[in-house]
Amino acid sequence: MAANNPNFLDYKVGQKVRSCRLAKRYTQKDLAEKIGVKYWVILHYEKGKRKISIRRLYSIAEALSVSIIDLIPEHTVSNEDSYLESEGLDLVEKYEKIENQELRNVVYSLITSAQASKENSRKVARIEVAKNLVKAGVSVEIIFQATN
Repeated sequence: MAANNPNFLDYKVGQKVRSCRLAKRYTQKDLAEKIGVKYWVILHYEKGKRKISIRRLYSIAEALSVSIIDLIPEHTVSNEDSYLESEGLDLVEKYEKIENQELRNVVYSLITSAQASKENSRKVARIEVAKNLVKAGVSVEIIFQATN
């Protein structure tokens, strides 16, 4: 698969999952059962035919007893991108260290909402943030204070 293919990164992550799975001598079915999906979902991940969410990648890492960083492929990047990649990896490492599940959900919701703020107006982004925080179980009073 060529590096300029849009699914290349999905494929590379899938290959890292496969490599770690095989190192543990797990079948696709074994891993699927550990994370609560069907075996064919693992198959699609490993072939790069399905994107793996950060939450799912974290579940896979836990099931395989590896760091989530171990599932992120190494590759060369241009100098321009190296800072952003380093910053992204730093965020992943910090996210991984959060033990409180409610706090993890809040962080995840804020990150996913940040993308919405790029694409939508400020008001729509605030609504999206509020919805995600509600889904994460944050109290309405706190959401109101955070989003006005």
